[in-house]
Amino acid sequence: MVRRRLRILSCLILCLAAEAVASVIIHQKLEQVLSLGTPVVRARVLSTRVERWANSVTVSVHLVGARALRGSCPETMEVSYSYSTLLERPGPYGELIRVSPIRPGSGLETELVEGEEYFFVLEEDDRFFLRAEPLESETRIRVALEEG
Repeated sequence: MVRRRLRILSCLILCLAAEAVASVIIHQKLEQVLSLGTPVVRARVLSTRVERWANSVTVSVHLVGARALRGSCPETMEVSYSYSTLLERPGPYGELIRVSPIRPGSGLETELVEGEEYFFVLEEDDRFFLRAEPLESETRIRVALEEG
């Protein structure tokens, strides 16, 4: 009887631990995102809008005064950032397991402040951005761009 309860308790702990791990968000390192050869700009946020849906988040940002560190860009642009908040994969017994998304973002993307300047790593079409970085990251960005 005690062994059975211990097994049930162990299974419960494992299930809870797996769920906790599956809710962790993993952000790629800045250097990994910059190594993709994507454009990088410094710009001021004129306006930002965050939309949270059942399984995704979309951030729309109007940028002004954009200056390219790598690539080229218009001075004013509207860019978007989105990611899935729910990914599933089959488990070892055929059940669906939630998997946390690995994102190129820094985690700052939904917290942008209007009027502030940031660095943005853009996708090649200049309509979407992969990552936002604070101005304090300038040295890291420049070193990574030189090495990449």
